[in-house]
Amino acid sequence: MGGLNFWKPWNPNNNGGNFYLFLSDNGNVGIGSSSPSAKLDIEGDLRVSSLATNTGNKMVISTPRGLLGITDIPSGDNLGNHIATQNINLNGNFLSGDGSNSGIFFNTHGFLGIGTNTPLAPVDILSTRDNNLFLRATGSERSTIWTSNDINSYGIGVDNDGTGYLSSNKSTPRKIMYFYDGRVGIGAPPLAGSHTLYVVGGITTVEVTVKLQQNWSDYVFNKNYCLKPLSDLEKFIKDNKHLPDVPTAENVKEKGIELGEMNTILLKKIEELTLYVIDQNKKIEALQNQINILKLK
Repeated sequence: MGGLNFWKPWNPNNNGGNFYLFLSDNGNVGIGSSSPSAKLDIEGDLRVSSLATNTGNKMVISTPRGLLGITDIPSGDNLGNHIATQNINLNGNFLSGDGSNSGIFFNTHGFLGIGTNTPLAPVDILSTRDNNLFLRATGSERSTIWTSNDINSYGIGVDNDGTGYLSSNKSTPRKIMYFYDGRVGIGAPPLAGSHTLYVVGGITTVEVTVKLQQNWSDYVFNKNYCLKPLSDLEKFIKDNKHLPDVPTAENVKEKGIELGEMNTILLKKIEELTLYVIDQNKKIEALQNQINILKLK
């Protein structure tokens, strides 16, 4: 490229190959460049002494007439609404407005879609990874997703030890239900063991159905059932201070009772008592018949 070149003075250590200033034939000016590609092409830094300041970072602005000036860099860009003719690429992730499902989408209703270009709610998330949605925290932090109507609030989350929970009252959170290793606790974390539900406090319900794994106690009415004589039953009670098959007070205090099993035991005692009553009634009727015979004599 031809033009007028202002060289650095030649000396034995420098053959004058530096372009201090180059005016090309096409009218471009190069500073430090032998092939300026613009009206002014600077190879290196540019400093304007009149714009230098010690009061923080500044930004260069241009007036409608093309004059340059400086101003403080604002906390926001203060440029009003931004209009992008294409999707905004954030390191391979997109803010999309053209119907793409590749990132975040805003529709005309102000709904936000993540992974979907047709959000059906103010926030609509569609995941292609097993349909999972994650809120994660590390270390000793806990992750909670809250929902609120400005009066009451409830959250679902997980502690750093792996215990899941439902919580109420975001301002002063109180956990009301816990989940751990397939077990549920209401009022307190579930205890280790075979039970899947652990409740602290009372339970009010309309109906409870217990499906027993063992046989019901109707076998007491089988002909081959051995009913303990009353004299043996009396001796057992005196010696043990409880009925046969019924757990002791100490055992109940330590381990509690199985509701279904206890109902089976109680029914068994009622059925045995019924047999005792029937037997006693037969004996009473026999004695009454003997008394009636003696009266006739």
